[in-house]
Amino acid sequence: DDLVPILLGKPYKIEVRGHAVDIPAAAGEKPIDPWQLSYDRCLATMKYLESKGIPADRIRMSQAGTSEP
Repeated sequence: DDLVPILLGKPYKIEVRGHAVDIPAAAGEKPIDPWQLSYDRCLATMKYLESKGIPADRIRMSQAGTSEP
């Protein structure tokens, strides 16, 4: 929320980079795909920024998955 006023009105692109740690699932639980989790985090952040008035064409999503936990 603190950054939104700073980002609004600027012409620059914004890169949202998703990260995740590969943690083994507990017994009986479905494993979580870290790449999907990092994508979901990117998407949620992008939608949040859009809801605050930042145009989608300024936002670039990038995933690091487990390569940069």
